Amino acid sequence: MGLLLPNTCFDGFGLGALFAWVLLLKKDFTSRFYSTVSIVGVFALLLFIILIFKLTASINIPKLFLTFLISLWLLTYVVIKSEAGAIKLKFILNNPILLFIGKISYGTYLYHFIIPSLLNTNLINRYINPHLPDFFFVKKIKWLFFFENFSMLLIISTLSYYYIERKFLVFKKYYPS
Repeated sequence: MGLLLPNTCFDGFGLGALFAWVLLLKKDFTSRFYSTVSIVGVFALLLFIILIFKLTASINIPKLFLTFLISLWLLTYVVIKSEAGAIKLKFILNNPILLFIGKISYGTYLYHFIIPSLLNTNLINRYINPHLPDFFFVKKIKWLFFFENFSMLLIISTLSYYYIERKFLVFKKYYPS
């Protein structure tokens, strides 16, 4: 997909805000909201498949917007079914690794764009890569780049969660949910 700045995703932010508004303030509307989102989600999935396989050239809808609609549909399903206790594959959602990734996800969101530019020029290329065998630099450079950046992102996001975010989370009790 390439570089996506936050201002290119206002439609996704808006769909998320709509979903939060329905869940928090319009609880009686959730079943109708899910029905509507399901119809739109199935339609978006069909359009997405058509665009992926290039079955027609006359549809000009951004794939990212369709991805947002499909994600809203799946997220709505998970939230509504989990509140009703009827969700299948609950062990996946209660997986401790996924729960931990959810806790550090805000730090991951904040630092994912900064890490590659800062670390590769200063830290990784200067101190780590010169000590690795040449095997990594022949065909595996993209995977090495991904692994190094992802590892550093997880480390920095974890440190950020424990040393910055948790200190602010204690204030949640003072705000009504």
